[in-house]
Amino acid sequence: MTKKDFNFILDKIQSRLAGWKSKLLNKAGKATLAKYFLEAIPTYTMQNAWILEGVWDNIDANIHSFLLGKRHTHWVDWNSVTQSKALRGLGIRKMCDINVSLC
Repeated sequence: MTKKDFNFILDKIQSRLAGWKSKLLNKAGKATLAKYFLEAIPTYTMQNAWILEGVWDNIDANIHSFLLGKRHTHWVDWNSVTQSKALRGLGIRKMCDINVSLC
């Protein structure tokens, strides 16, 4: 399989992000949308196939830019964002971890 085989996942995520007005949402709203909607899009495909690492990185990059913005200074690194809520993170899971657990 190649990265082109998984472009439909990235297209779905980017179409969802285009429809949401991220400038009008607060941080809690962005975190909720990312956690419950953007993580759910590739879940069915991850149950049936092993997704390539480059695709994981693209999905994580889309979620990262939606949450933290593209032009702003990032005061928190991505590893802190992806920690569980018990460890004072946002509870956003990395696509790599999701795919490993589902396969």
